[in-house]
Amino acid sequence: MPSPDAMGTAPWRARHGLLAVLLAAAAAPWLLWMLLFSTETYDERVHVNVGVVVWRQRNLSWDIVHPPGRAILAIPALLKRMPTPADPIDPLPGYGGEWTLRSARCVTLALFLLWSLLFARIVGHWFTPATGLLAQALILFSPTLTPHAVLATNDVLVTMVCFLLSAAALEWSRRESGRLALAVGLLGGIALLTKYTGLLWLGGMSVGMALWLGSFHVRHGLLQLVGKLLGWLPAPLPWPYWHGMDELLMSIQYRHTYFHGQWRHAAGFRPYFAMLLLAKPPLALHGMLLLALVAVVRQRAGPSLRAACFLVLPPLALLLYGTFGSGIQIGIRHMLPLFPLLFAAAAWGVLAFSRRAWRAVGLTLVLWFILLDLSLCPHQLGYFNPIVGGPAKAWRWFIDSNQDWGQGGRAAKRFIDEFGQEIDTDPVAGKTTGWVLVATNQLVGITPEQGEKFRWLRENFEPVDFIMPCYHLFHIPEDAWRNQTGDHRPRD
Repeated sequence: MPSPDAMGTAPWRARHGLLAVLLAAAAAPWLLWMLLFSTETYDERVHVNVGVVVWRQRNLSWDIVHPPGRAILAIPALLKRMPTPADPIDPLPGYGGEWTLRSARCVTLALFLLWSLLFARIVGHWFTPATGLLAQALILFSPTLTPHAVLATNDVLVTMVCFLLSAAALEWSRRESGRLALAVGLLGGIALLTKYTGLLWLGGMSVGMALWLGSFHVRHGLLQLVGKLLGWLPAPLPWPYWHGMDELLMSIQYRHTYFHGQWRHAAGFRPYFAMLLLAKPPLALHGMLLLALVAVVRQRAGPSLRAACFLVLPPLALLLYGTFGSGIQIGIRHMLPLFPLLFAAAAWGVLAFSRRAWRAVGLTLVLWFILLDLSLCPHQLGYFNPIVGGPAKAWRWFIDSNQDWGQGGRAAKRFIDEFGQEIDTDPVAGKTTGWVLVATNQLVGITPEQGEKFRWLRENFEPVDFIMPCYHLFHIPEDAWRNQTGDHRPRD
């Protein structure tokens, strides 16, 4: 694999930019459909409400478990003169909150589409314009990444900033201009403002920076470091920022983690993210990454020190924290910053072979990847690949924002209205018979105590159907409770 710092052989021209715009325009209707169809997720109203308070009152301590960069999502609400909320969890105003929520989501979506153009150009600059455009297509039609690009949360925001930070640092290592040093620092500050996990990316970047500067004389390195520190000045490093980080770390200590049918309190599972990164993306992406690995072996080339410092160490730092810490083991969303680099590698792998047979395999994988995404729309957030049994059986491995983040309410209502028979959505052990529909978080619970409520349902009945994105349909026979025992087990 040619190192990204080697740069592509073909320049990025106006026609390539036009193709990137057309790709973004082609993806926009599908993304907008997701935006409109998904009901409010658990974190969105907090992001918007806190943003309104940050803009109006300059109050950074109202809800400090997230940095204030999320306030950008509240700009449409401010323009609409949304009332100042009294509490972070106050319902959003405007037709049941729909207008306020959707307008906040539009901010995320607009930034994502614009960023995809820059992403295509950067990857095209690293390799070839065709690779950049293909990587952009994978970004725009990814069942793993795009569901978060239509939500009013900071997960995709930090993903975009982290990629730009690594790209700017890589470019600085090539040219080492003061302007680029300042840009790296500024992007580092924005990453800190956007989400606390940006610190992990920045930590890996700092190690890479130290390794890179270690290969030059100290004086030159210190001058460049000053430029970066100047760029970090926008980050709110005083008390509110560090206090917010402390509050977040304290809340993590009391969090429960669920993995493969087991619960742990204030502790994580080391295989959690490794398994999630295998199970959440489509198998087609794994195939493309395998092609990239084969191409690297055949070409006997790997990333240079420069690329390793700025493109490998930052995601590695994030992944290591996710593996050995427990606080972020609640969803793939905390690993989203890895995906732009994975898509860049996958796109290169598809086009790395000159033989038609290899390219045909790669392009088939790309087509499979995109068609799968379109077939899932607008329920991509609930997708899991067959490694864990697909979406229907993923609850045995993962819960929470991996599949059920509250986004499926409209889909459940539509199914119940069209089903034609009575459906119980809050069944009672020992009493309920007939059709039952429960969401993943209901079925498993988000704490061990909540999980006990429907243990009888999980252990004694099998779902007869699965309704995307996260609903399980059961049928309890009329005679199921005829000879029930004390623990509410149905008769054999």
